[in-house]
Amino acid sequence: ASAAGITTVIMGATQPEVIPRILGGSRDVGTVLLPAPHTVRNHKRWILALPVQGSLRVDEGAARALLAGSSLFAAGVRSREDVQGDWGERDAVRVLNDKGIEFARAVVNYSAEHTAMLCGNSSEKNEDLLGFSGPE
Repeated sequence: ASAAGITTVIMGATQPEVIPRILGGSRDVGTVLLPAPHTVRNHKRWILALPVQGSLRVDEGAARALLAGSSLFAAGVRSREDVQGDWGERDAVRVLNDKGIEFARAVVNYSAEHTAMLCGNSSEKNEDLLGFSGPE
């Protein structure tokens, strides 16, 4: 919720009478979690709600490109060891930088198995490596 720009209050269910105070902006009830200073853009906020099926570790260049708004390509994932989890096409994954820190989430076009086969290669090689033309 914080990454989406939402203030959240955690409180006990035994005090429903304080809900109007919370809705009125009171910060003296329960534990208040404020929105992150840099929130996710509206059109990508829905990705945060998807269940995460694994992770991809990307190189520094791919991390910079993603942070600038570009798409992730297999060339930015160095090796099969950088593909963790078991997911299918259109599943959500965590995107980790070269230090292993999550900095993004993504919806993938390829399964984990196919992603591992494509690591470090340009998109032009996808059909040769997979034996079929994938979604690019």
